[in-house]
Amino acid sequence: MAALGPPPSISAEASHHTLRIVHAFLIASMLVYMWLPSHLRVQPRQPLNPVFYGALVALALVLVGVIVLIRNLMLQRSLEQLALRPDDSALIRRWHQGYLIIFCLCEAIVLYGFVLRLVGATLLQSAPFYLGGLVLMLCFTPKRLAG
Repeated sequence: MAALGPPPSISAEASHHTLRIVHAFLIASMLVYMWLPSHLRVQPRQPLNPVFYGALVALALVLVGVIVLIRNLMLQRSLEQLALRPDDSALIRRWHQGYLIIFCLCEAIVLYGFVLRLVGATLLQSAPFYLGGLVLMLCFTPKRLAG
């Protein structure tokens, strides 16, 4: 299985640049997920199951917890160690991977809202997923590594 992240010899600057591009494209895809259901005009065959809705809310909350955990375990620790060893490619790779994992989890939250819209939820019911994932993604805009 291919490893996530930059090749071992990539610089912090190149890694940051790659993350910014991925970040921008994922935000654009989130906006498409928000826009698309209103243009597909999906007609639900039955009312939205409240158990299904509750399960997606619970999953989204779990993902928020995992995002915080990844931030603390991968991003913060990598940043602290990179302050001491700014050219350590293994640390740069770990920092890069942490961001990619967080991006995927934010995207998943938005996709929950998209799925809800496709199965008949209202925009009001999907909005917390859309906004939550997008706000989290914006909060995790990759910061340039010092050094």
